[in-house]
Amino acid sequence: MSQDNLFNSVLEINNATADDLFRIYTAASMSNSADKSSRFIFPKYRKDYSKTSSKTELRISEQEARLLYCFNLNNNKYKYLYSIETPTDKLYNFARKKRTGNNDESNRGGRSALSDLSIYDSSLDNKLVNVEFKARNPTQESYDKDIEKLILEGVCGNWFHLLKNTDNGTIKSLNFKFKSALNKVILEKGFNENKDLWILFFIVILEGNVIKHKELRFSQLSDKGYIEKLFSENDDWETQNITKFI
Repeated sequence: MSQDNLFNSVLEINNATADDLFRIYTAASMSNSADKSSRFIFPKYRKDYSKTSSKTELRISEQEARLLYCFNLNNNKYKYLYSIETPTDKLYNFARKKRTGNNDESNRGGRSALSDLSIYDSSLDNKLVNVEFKARNPTQESYDKDIEKLILEGVCGNWFHLLKNTDNGTIKSLNFKFKSALNKVILEKGFNENKDLWILFFIVILEGNVIKHKELRFSQLSDKGYIEKLFSENDDWETQNITKFI
């Protein structure tokens, strides 16, 4: 399979997962009911009786996104195999502070980390894509660790990010964190300048039914201005509003 065909298939799976998330969120938000086609729901937080509002808040997390992503991978049109919580091929050390002693993992070059989900072809051993899921807007450290894995594992990547809503600073904040993480790993760890490798960055915004995506090409990473331009302060993501989901 060509990398272009693989990219298009992964983008299609991302879009289908976004549609499912929109459908389920809309059903819960508008009618406090479940989407009948999937029977899958967002759970609710415990009701806080100290607040006057009788409405309980939905728990929005990367777990719902990952499960629905798996549902779409199970579509018979795709022949991919997949695994979750996949041990990485390379060793990583994500400890904030160096430890001392004979068991210090930093002295041994780290240990295997985990990719949220990995996609394979039918051979089982040929890993094609690693997928990392995020929800909300976590700390820079969370971006740094997962971007490092996506860059260094030597296969294509997919960053799937779920947001309930956004304000004027949300995409700017995400762009800054992506850019910081990428510059850090490229400066400190290097990268595989394989012209065929890519990372699909995909954002789902539930309120407003918005999807945004852009593609990073490994062949361009040696250009110092590439990351700055790709994740500038401007919201230049390819954006689409989805309406046919209920």
